[in-house]
Amino acid sequence: WVVVAETSRRRLTRFWLAGPKAGQRETFADDLPGYPDNISRGSDGLVWVAAASPRDGLVEAIQRGPVWLRRSITKVPDALQPAPKRTVRALAYDADGRLVHDLSVGKEAHGDTFHMVTGVREHDGRVWLGSLHEPAVALLTR
Repeated sequence: WVVVAETSRRRLTRFWLAGPKAGQRETFADDLPGYPDNISRGSDGLVWVAAASPRDGLVEAIQRGPVWLRRSITKVPDALQPAPKRTVRALAYDADGRLVHDLSVGKEAHGDTFHMVTGVREHDGRVWLGSLHEPAVALLTR
């Protein structure tokens, strides 16, 4: 099976590739605390998910709005769009979709520098984080 992030829905979906469930899909994890981005399988067997930004009430209100509103928002210049909130967060789920780790680093630890985690990779108990906006990687230990 493979897990895919549905970023705007804050959901992870599992697609079965082989076995009796081949061709089926199911919700793996729902109502995530942030907007998921890239996913990897760690050496610990867990599914690691980069949370690029925490939930945003304004964005969610727009998503629940009528189609004409959602389409209109896409035409607003980027400079006027809601900016992603600065955060450093990675989530890990077991094969049943249960949250096992919720690693979050507060602003006091990362200052206002590293943010918007878009990639995560766990190896031997260390969690490596990447970002589209940073010229470096971050390292967390569990």
